[in-house]
This record gives sequence, C-alpha cells and structure tokens, in this order.
Amino acid sequence: LGRSAGRSADRPLGRSVGNALEVAESIRCLRGEGPADLMEVTYAISTQMMVLAGAAGTLAAAREKLEGSISSGAALSKFRQMVVEQGGDPSVVDDPGKLPRARFVRALESPGDGFVSRVDALDVAMAALHLGAGRVRAELPVDHAVGIDGLAKSGERVGRGEPLCLIHANSEAKAEEAARILSGAITISDAPPAPRPLVDEVIG
Repeated sequence: LGRSAGRSADRPLGRSVGNALEVAESIRCLRGEGPADLMEVTYAISTQMMVLAGAAGTLAAAREKLEGSISSGAALSKFRQMVVEQGGDPSVVDDPGKLPRARFVRALESPGDGFVSRVDALDVAMAALHLGAGRVRAELPVDHAVGIDGLAKSGERVGRGEPLCLIHANSEAKAEEAARILSGAITISDAPPAPRPLVDEVIG
C-alpha cells in the first residue's frame, strides 16, 4: 500500500493524538463510528491482508466481512477479549470515559473564517510530544492522558473562534506551548483544497 510522504504529511489520519485519546478513537472505529479517513485506510490495509492470508477471495468479499464484524459487534467483542487476556479492564471498552483524563482541556480557536487547507502531521506530533504523550529519551515517562483531540480535517469549513482541536494537558505551560505549535500547524485558506484520494496506489 503506497502513499506519498507529501500527501500524508499534510493530512493526519483520524482526529486524535495521544495514548488514551487514540484508544478511545479506536473503540469508536470498532463501533463503526470512527473518522471516515481513518476507517477508509484501515479497510484498505485490512482487505489486502485478508486476501493475502486467504481469509477472503476478493477485496470486495473481505470488505463485506470487515464491515459485518463491526456492525455485528464481533470486532468490539474481540477487542474486549484482547484487553482481558492482557490483564486490562474490559469495562473501558463500554465506557472509554474510564481512560486516563487530563486536568486541562483547551480549545485552539480558528483565527478566521475559511477552509482547513493543511494540517502538518509532524507539527501535530511535536505538540503531542511537548504535552508528554511521547518520549524524547527511553527512560522518560509517558503521560497517557494528554494529547490532541477533535483535530480539524483538511477541506473542512471553519468559522472564526471555532475550535480547530482540543488540547488535553496536565500543565498549563505545556498546553500553551502545544497551542503555539499547533497554531502554525493548521493552515486556513479562503478556498478548500482540491480533493485527493487517501490511497494513491496498491503495490504488489
């Protein structure tokens, strides 16, 4: 499955970055409620894997099986089983609100009216890193509660003052630094960007 670096770099998949926030988004995906772009790329990868493994004869048949496992609840049930087998709390699957939560949630507001034309994935990742969602050295701890949620997507129309994302932080100073980085990561233009496919090419 091939995607050009330039195209993926200005269109992060999904709307969440950060450990607990991404788990919650994954649960929404298994319920069939995930962001359209994330679901589409997940289906594209998964159908290829199923055909290669002999679990489906065609991509269309694989897609039908995958959609069926979500609509029937089988996919979510399997995830719940995985959580149990790894010693986790399966009740989180039904109530993601039990996941770690940050002390502060701050909205990054749009500076004007227009369309989201670019979201720099590297800058978004760096903002999450500054919040503590990742490590700069192996020995440092990871804050599972922090991150970015509700991230605006390329092509969406926004109004002045509307949230471009929500910053989840356990430090006001870190929230401020993340907001500074994210302000430069999201570009608002007068016209929407030209639509582009999520998957450019399947190799092999």
